Amino acid sequence: MLVRQKTYEENNAKLYMVGVPIGNYDDMSYRAVETLKNVDIIFCEDTRVTLKLLTYFNISKPLKSYHTFNENEITDILINYIEEGKNVAVVSDAGMPIISDPGYVAVFEAIKRSIDVVVIPGPSAFVSALVGSGISSRKIYFVGFLNSNDNKRKKELEKLKDLEETLIMYESPHRIRETLEMISELMPTRNICLARELTKKYEEYLHGTASEILEVIDEIKGEIVLIDFNSKNTSKILSTITSLIELNLRAIEEGKIDMLELPLNSLDAYDMDLLDKGIITYIPFGMVTGSSLLYNLGPKIPVKLSLVGDVVTGFSTDVTEYGINNALIKLMIDVKVDTRVILPIISEEINIDASIPIAMKVVQGKIPDYYMNGFSSKSNISN
Repeated sequence: MLVRQKTYEENNAKLYMVGVPIGNYDDMSYRAVETLKNVDIIFCEDTRVTLKLLTYFNISKPLKSYHTFNENEITDILINYIEEGKNVAVVSDAGMPIISDPGYVAVFEAIKRSIDVVVIPGPSAFVSALVGSGISSRKIYFVGFLNSNDNKRKKELEKLKDLEETLIMYESPHRIRETLEMISELMPTRNICLARELTKKYEEYLHGTASEILEVIDEIKGEIVLIDFNSKNTSKILSTITSLIELNLRAIEEGKIDMLELPLNSLDAYDMDLLDKGIITYIPFGMVTGSSLLYNLGPKIPVKLSLVGDVVTGFSTDVTEYGINNALIKLMIDVKVDTRVILPIISEEINIDASIPIAMKVVQGKIPDYYMNGFSSKSNISN
């Protein structure tokens, strides 16, 4: 059955879902203040928290507790107030009602009973965190709070890791270390943003992998929002690149030239012959001695390569100035490989750490008048 609500056409009592600040009282909207002044009663998550807010704005109204544990039984009382002609507001301790807070049951029942529902928009922690994170908002998946049980929380993350959307989740300070450790284990190369104490004095955004944020996590306190960079496609890219690097290094190591995933027509016959023997090059024996005098002397000896451990890949960005008021942004793939170079008499471990640019974009800013026209009348610079 179609239900059509035209909120402001009827002069009936209504249910007001009111957004309140998430930490900074200055974010309270004029409309929210006026709404709370004019309703007959306010249902709130914690009467002590809401009383402080009302006192700050010189509002005096009856308060009734309305939280997760009593939502079902109190909703009938709330709806009865409206049916008796009283305007009712619902607020949470911070942000918008229903968003990881009580309120859904009240709205559901109000619609079912043809009671108008008026939403007074206000601050939202996950929206603020997403905007400040610099992570794509084209497709998002709001998780809310993960399960408090370790095993169930890990299973949730395992299901979430392959989603294409940017993931947004809340986490409490006393569980954040364990959650980051799980993310680090399940998604080691994933770039995430941790936002804390939003709109408050110690507001902070931390960008990096879960393992990088774990290095400073003991310093982190307060309310936390985790934003997880869209993962599925980027993970596929990294997985493919990692596999190709490992495959080629293993093929070179074992002399299996037919397994190489690279354009063989770019190699000459000499290189092909070397790789077929598992040799990457020949060097003069004098080079091994470390003496500059003997550097190019002596017989040629073969150099072989062995992969040590795993290939590690990840994404990074580099931003540099590019002319007047412009910036050049590079998207890089970072590759870390531990190898062992093997000669007939010695072997040595070598760590290869490279950043390979895969995309670049110039972001153009407005060029000031004094650059365009010299010291024009519009310029603030005087001789």
